[in-house]
Amino acid sequence: MKKILGLCLLVFLSFTALSANAADFYLPQDKEDANVVISSTDTFEDLYTVAGNLTIGSNILGDLTAAGGTVTFDGTVERGLLLAGANMTLGGKVGGTARIVGGNYSISSQIGGDLVLAGGNVTLSDKGLVGKDLLVAAGNLTLNAPVLGKARIAGGNIYINSKINGDVRIRASQKVTFGPNADIAGKVIYYAPKEAVFVQGSKVSNVEFNQVLAKSYKNEMKAFFSFALLLKLIAWFLAGLVVMRLFKNKTQEIFSEITQNPWTNLGMGFVWLICIPIVAVLLFVSFVGYYLGGLLIAVYALSLLVVNLLTALMIGYLLMKYMHKSVENVADWQLVFVGVVVLTILKFIPVIGWAAAGVLFLVSFGAMVKIIRNQFNQ
Repeated sequence: MKKILGLCLLVFLSFTALSANAADFYLPQDKEDANVVISSTDTFEDLYTVAGNLTIGSNILGDLTAAGGTVTFDGTVERGLLLAGANMTLGGKVGGTARIVGGNYSISSQIGGDLVLAGGNVTLSDKGLVGKDLLVAAGNLTLNAPVLGKARIAGGNIYINSKINGDVRIRASQKVTFGPNADIAGKVIYYAPKEAVFVQGSKVSNVEFNQVLAKSYKNEMKAFFSFALLLKLIAWFLAGLVVMRLFKNKTQEIFSEITQNPWTNLGMGFVWLICIPIVAVLLFVSFVGYYLGGLLIAVYALSLLVVNLLTALMIGYLLMKYMHKSVENVADWQLVFVGVVVLTILKFIPVIGWAAAGVLFLVSFGAMVKIIRNQFNQ
């Protein structure tokens, strides 16, 4: 049931992306400089941005979706925030719900709605505010920001030192501490190896402790694979944008070849998929051709990665063409996003989904090989 709900969520996200007609997409302009700085003088409706080092200080009237290695946010988002990064420092203001995933980050933002977090080391400073509910999964959490709603927390070391108006539910693998400024109005239910530490001055009265004697890794494994899937989607999305940006004409040529000769490309893709490794093995066993065989295997492995990404782009192209009759007015990020999400969903569906993904992969493989062969013949 949970897998089905997850797939439904992915489908919902893909249709959300299609409806973002007024969105702006911001990428690094210089190929050698992966930095993006969006100043406070800029204003956007909905903003989507990706960079190695990302600084955002602008006013966003709608939603902000951003990803980067190092992220600094000190702007204003009127509605929702979706953010991913390795190291992040977040201030500013978010009017709606904020969803953040990353490594290490500090948050002093004023959040009007819910705050959903997943990370390694997470700190919410006393300058921040969570207007509704808080949902956190973190290795180490330091909570100094007041929470006006409920709190659901899972992690290793949990330190709570703020006012929480609603009930609190905690699952900790190591330690739970309530600091001197902790003030919990609702009931606290927590699961941990030992009882929590209540520092003098803390106001926590209605408490239920459940001791966890043996650590179970079931939930951690689910969280790990969910996080890995999210990283994979982000990586595919970024790679697809780069391909569409740098090889726009060549991808359009491949899309055209796929739509004009699908069955021919399917057959060619199957033949090349089988023949290339056979030729590489024959070169290896011939001894004199071992170097060429190794090179061929390396190229073959790289081509499989490229074709996998190309398959996602082809799916996005075909769906956009079917829905809009033409892809001329469709933004690259929409095409890439839908293709990546739909291909991921297909891989979750046993037999039928796997077969469909396999056929699309072979068609893409055959089209790519044909385009490359025609290029060499010229």
